[in-house]
Amino acid sequence: AAGFGLRSTMDLAREFRKQDDATPIILMGYLNPIESLGYDAFADYAAASGVDGLIVVDCPPEEAAPLVEALDRVSISLIRLATPTSDDARLKI
Repeated sequence: AAGFGLRSTMDLAREFRKQDDATPIILMGYLNPIESLGYDAFADYAAASGVDGLIVVDCPPEEAAPLVEALDRVSISLIRLATPTSDDARLKI
């Protein structure tokens, strides 16, 4: 409603990175905006904005390979979430 979206978030990260190159920038969000832009385009955009890592709450590990490949190419980490009920097999993915 306030007009803040992906572009605004990346602009904010880019401005922060200009003043601080040591503090990691970790973004948390959903897969839909990433898929809308495209994995490679998003990864390039995030890297150019100074992003270090992502938490994508609705990206299950079984379906994350294309995103991981795009992020690995630009050295951005995909940070996974685990719950107390996550089994050993799923934690290894």
